[in-house]
Amino acid sequence: MSAKEAFIRKYGRAALEAAERFDPQNAKTLARIMLAQAALETGWGRHVPGNNLFGIKDPKGTPLQTKEFVDGKERTVTERFAAYNSPKESMEAYLALVSRAPRYRKAWESRTDPRKYFEELQKAGYATDPEYARKALAAYNSIPNDWEKLV
Repeated sequence: MSAKEAFIRKYGRAALEAAERFDPQNAKTLARIMLAQAALETGWGRHVPGNNLFGIKDPKGTPLQTKEFVDGKERTVTERFAAYNSPKESMEAYLALVSRAPRYRKAWESRTDPRKYFEELQKAGYATDPEYARKALAAYNSIPNDWEKLV
């Protein structure tokens, strides 16, 4: 089994359940978007501290080293990250953030179009990597259309 397949098997059910809770009509696409973004953020599940699949920061969270782009250059910095009791809790926290925070409104409104969704997320400052939207879309496109059969 490939790392990608293992990742989908491990997190796919939780992604579908979280997506169905937030947007039942578009749950399959939204879950695939989350899987792609979580894959990008965690290196396909290689780095998942505190069940945090989306790199969500928390001023009271655990300090960890991460890569950020500062003045156009990648740097190693220490940031504080949220921790969750489960991957599903992480996914629900992510969906609550992007569906409710005004800065991500355009991304949320674009959630049926993965390319536009990732572009709007990047424009809103979700990540500092200037290639974030492209990388997230590449991860999305690398997930098979019938991925839910693996869960």
